[in-house]
Amino acid sequence: MTKRQSTDMRQWLVALIAIFAPWRMAAAEVLTTPGHVTVGIMNSVPPYVIENPSSGMDIDIIRAAFNELGATTTFIHVPLSRLDGLLADKLVNASVTVAPNPACAASKPFNHWHDGLVVAREFADAVKTPADLAGKRFAMFPKAATVLGPHLEGLDLQKEQPIIATEYYMALRLIIRGRVVAYLGDYWALDHLWVTLYGDELDKRPYVIAADFPPSPHALCFADRNLRDRFDTILARMKSDGRITAIIDSYRTPR
Repeated sequence: MTKRQSTDMRQWLVALIAIFAPWRMAAAEVLTTPGHVTVGIMNSVPPYVIENPSSGMDIDIIRAAFNELGATTTFIHVPLSRLDGLLADKLVNASVTVAPNPACAASKPFNHWHDGLVVAREFADAVKTPADLAGKRFAMFPKAATVLGPHLEGLDLQKEQPIIATEYYMALRLIIRGRVVAYLGDYWALDHLWVTLYGDELDKRPYVIAADFPPSPHALCFADRNLRDRFDTILARMKSDGRITAIIDSYRTPR
């Protein structure tokens, strides 16, 4: 490396530190601010999570619980794969988790994914179970093999090589354009997207739900067990008095 290259590299590193250090320092400040909680949450997945401004089922439930604890809430949106890292790096007080994480103190579930076998209408008679997808073109969400694996009996995912739909818009377009016969994923999100794009003509949806899978829980991972316990106490109260159901119903698309 020449002297000029070495100087340029140092300047580049200094610039990166200047960009990211204030954000990390601000995050660390927030963690110790009395009456304030910072939560890591996935990027926009309506109706569960909506960005700009932060809203949706999950966010409204979390915000309401912390409000009852006397705390305001800031949400940091990142891809699902980075949520555990935010907590490990002490950039948030808690982060949403959709899978068991022994490295944190997990709350009770506050919401659930609603995954199902979503089949294009023209194939509704031919595809009624996951096993019926053998030899057919279909899509699924990332990590569906892990989450739904026990419920996909008779379907060899390695042999079939499904399309991985990283966004619900992609899944819906694949169905509309006839690229796939089915999608394995959350149909609440798909319904919400359909209504957003095409209005309330629900009977014109180009798909049917051939099978439901057991709901997968959303929980919060906490670094502080005491805060987790206080959150769980409020969560139980919100479930008992119907507030969680009311929040979910306010976003859910009727079927």
